Amino acid sequence: MLWIGIGHGCDSQSDCMSSCLCVCMFLYLCLYVCMSVCVYQVSSLKQDLQVKEKQYEVRLQAVEDSHRHSTVELREMLTAQQQMSAKYVFHCSFLSAFYSLCVLCVVFFRMYVIAIHVH
Repeated sequence: MLWIGIGHGCDSQSDCMSSCLCVCMFLYLCLYVCMSVCVYQVSSLKQDLQVKEKQYEVRLQAVEDSHRHSTVELREMLTAQQQMSAKYVFHCSFLSAFYSLCVLCVVFFRMYVIAIHVH
C-alpha cells in the first residue's frame, strides 16, 4: 500500500506519520518565531509610545509654563500701561488747569491795564 505524505509518497504509515509530525513541528516553530517577533514588536512599540508620551508631557508642561509666564508678563504690561495712562490723565488735567489759570491771569491783567488807562 502507498501512503500519500506531504509532497511525496510514503512506503509505510509510520513514514507518513513521521513526515506529518515533522511538518507540524516546522509549522509550530514558524508560529513560535512569528509570535516572538510580534511580542518583540509590540513591546518595542509600547516603549516608543511611552517615550513619546513622556516627551509630549514635557512639551505640554513647557507650553503651560510659557503660557503662565506670558500671562504674568501681559498682566504686568497692562498694569504699567494703566499706570502710565493714569499719570498722563493727571498731567493733562494739571496742565489744563494751569493753562486755564494762565488765561484767567492774562484776562485779569488786561482788565487791570484797561482799568488803569480809564482812570
